[in-house]
Amino acid sequence: MMIAMRWIALFLLCLVTVARAHTVPSLTVEAVFQPDHSYTLRINVDPRLFLSDQPTSLPPVEADWYRTQSPDQVKQTEQRATDYLKKAIGLLFATKPTDLPAIAFKPMDGATNEPLKAESKEVHLLAEMQGTATGADFQIVIHQAANSSVILLNCLGDQMERRPQVLFPGETSRPFAIEAKK
Repeated sequence: MMIAMRWIALFLLCLVTVARAHTVPSLTVEAVFQPDHSYTLRINVDPRLFLSDQPTSLPPVEADWYRTQSPDQVKQTEQRATDYLKKAIGLLFATKPTDLPAIAFKPMDGATNEPLKAESKEVHLLAEMQGTATGADFQIVIHQAANSSVILLNCLGDQMERRPQVLFPGETSRPFAIEAKK
């Protein structure tokens, strides 16, 4: 009985320690396809992913880090984020690789996913890309350089896919049909 109580106490201690630890950085990818094959990708990028080879070793990035950057520093930050995304994620249309489209970034509150505000404590970057699909189905490839898990949400028009996908470095998502079923 005493040994069982010690194991329970150890488990609870570990649980409390994990709860106080930093959140693990990940990428959330939302892929929205329209009937005309145009698409928008929105990727929530935690800056720790491109600021360190060991992103889990860093605490969440404070919003002031972004707010105090000069315009040139913002451009450098966006370039680092772009370089990271190009190394981390690949797009496939009908199993054929396609380059990422041009990326526009917006700073956002890392806790609420809303635009960055004066009271925001943590910053993430929202990467937005637009393009035209070159095949009947879509997949993403998560390269080893992602150094993170990815949550993928696919949408056709206003119809969200029922099951989000969680992917890890080295994995490819299941195909998502981007043409409405008749």
